[in-house]
Amino acid sequence: MSFSFEENSQARTTIIAILSAVFLMGASSALQGTSVALRGGMEGFSEQVIGLIMSGYFIGFIVGSLIVVNFIRFVGYVRTFAAFASLASTMSLAHLIVIHPVAWIIFRSLHGLFLSGMLVIIESWLNSSTSTYNRGRVLGLYSLVYLTAMGAGQPLIGVFSPATFEIFAVTSILVSLSLVPLALAQVTGTPRVDHSPIQIARTFAKSPMAGFGVLLSGMSAEAMWSLAPLYGHGQGLSEGAIGNLMLFLSLGALASQWPLG
Repeated sequence: MSFSFEENSQARTTIIAILSAVFLMGASSALQGTSVALRGGMEGFSEQVIGLIMSGYFIGFIVGSLIVVNFIRFVGYVRTFAAFASLASTMSLAHLIVIHPVAWIIFRSLHGLFLSGMLVIIESWLNSSTSTYNRGRVLGLYSLVYLTAMGAGQPLIGVFSPATFEIFAVTSILVSLSLVPLALAQVTGTPRVDHSPIQIARTFAKSPMAGFGVLLSGMSAEAMWSLAPLYGHGQGLSEGAIGNLMLFLSLGALASQWPLG
């Protein structure tokens, strides 16, 4: 019985550390997107160019979700997460080193790649750290924490202007801090990596309505998250008001989870 208690205690510690990392990572990711969209407008980039920059994130996101599995298989959860978090932190600051649309498309794509890898690690790790009894509850809590984090960091736009260095430094600090809970806690979890190839066409064939629903909802939701700050800026909203706008978008998404569940 003592071993069982210790095992449960370690699993609980692992889940708490993972969710703490998720909160910091989610706040950084959402704040970074808002900062890049607003700063691009301040730099005189056209709306079409800003749209391409923001779309680069999702291209990188797809690539990251495909390649991170190989890293997990060979070096495990903690070291892969640490590497991707460090690289994502680097990309946050890189936007201020080279201010050019092509460079920003590359930086934003790489940022999406690394954030995607971190999310895949988190979800895989949570799956391996929970039982069939509580897995659904833990994954639901994960979604709750992530959506809350996406809104929680947005008011910082009103404190640190995107026209300055500080807001990009804040996003870099947040994603770097996401390493701390996992590095200092006694975390457990054996990587479980499926060797089966992803079969997108087969997935759509089995459930075409769900497949196309995911595509359409993803396109509309991510367009809103990416370009709402730019729209607010064009309408003359202050930076603080834009931060609050993004916060309430997040709270609205969060509020819908309970009745739908």
